[in-house]
Amino acid sequence: MEIEIVVWTVLLFAAIIGVGLYVSRRSWHSIRANYEILAGKYGLEITQPEAKGFGLFQASPHLYGEWEGRKISVQTVTGGFKDSRHADTAVHLETGLRQDCVLTIRSKRGLNRLERSEFKKLTRVKGPSEDFDKRISIATNRPDWISEKITASMCERILADLGSTNGTILLVKGRFTYRELGLLNGVKTLARIEKMIAHLKWLTDILEDGVEESPQKEG
Repeated sequence: MEIEIVVWTVLLFAAIIGVGLYVSRRSWHSIRANYEILAGKYGLEITQPEAKGFGLFQASPHLYGEWEGRKISVQTVTGGFKDSRHADTAVHLETGLRQDCVLTIRSKRGLNRLERSEFKKLTRVKGPSEDFDKRISIATNRPDWISEKITASMCERILADLGSTNGTILLVKGRFTYRELGLLNGVKTLARIEKMIAHLKWLTDILEDGVEESPQKEG
């Protein structure tokens, strides 16, 4: 009887591991496919890190290259501390903006409702409406410059694009980054990342040139 219990326990444990590996493998294939789509669409180079654990555990690829005359990369990054560490998908876009400006434009959805400690050192910049401020937080170390650059009509598109995500836009040392919780898995995530790539370029072009475009309308 005891032997049967041990055997069933081992079989159950093996089944759990098998299901976990199968789900992980399917997820990785979706992530890999999404990175390949982005690589083809934006003309980027895809790099695949070596798998770990005898090839059982695949890491996410990352992309790097030049698009529309700007260096751009897409990668998985880790955040959090110790037991609360998590994986984020990040898009980086190099700009010609001032190096001394730190800017965060943050959706208040999901875990983003909890403000990171380093953001508290920045000055909050109010948006054009109460609804905007409820859903989006803007903070910077150069509030006068940002208040002059980011107009009310620009905030309409920021709210439309970023407000539907759980992501954050960061400007640090002249580089824009869009970062959101989770891996680049699934059709909806891919569409959202593509939308935010276009958003980063739009925001960069306006802030660099000072030429404001009309807010983008959804088709």
